[in-house]
Amino acid sequence: MLAFLANLAFDVVELVIFAGVILLMVSQATRARWTKHPLVRGLILVTRALCAPARMLMKRLGLPLAPLDFSPMVTVLALRLIQGLVVGLLRLFP
Repeated sequence: MLAFLANLAFDVVELVIFAGVILLMVSQATRARWTKHPLVRGLILVTRALCAPARMLMKRLGLPLAPLDFSPMVTVLALRLIQGLVVGLLRLFP
């Protein structure tokens, strides 16, 4: 049960990242009025905060951050690795 909840939490964080990236792209491409909504802005800020460590790591490694920002992909890959470890450990110790 605990492994299921941890798995679900990681999946929700991954969905938040994907939604934030898509909303950020839409808000930059169009100046639609709904992109200024506080929930949309909040989701974009949460996504930026979650991807900030990956962005800093890429910057330290000298990888380019423009024109495409790959930090959300790096963040999702890191989350998948951590998810596998956490869920695996929780399944070992029920």
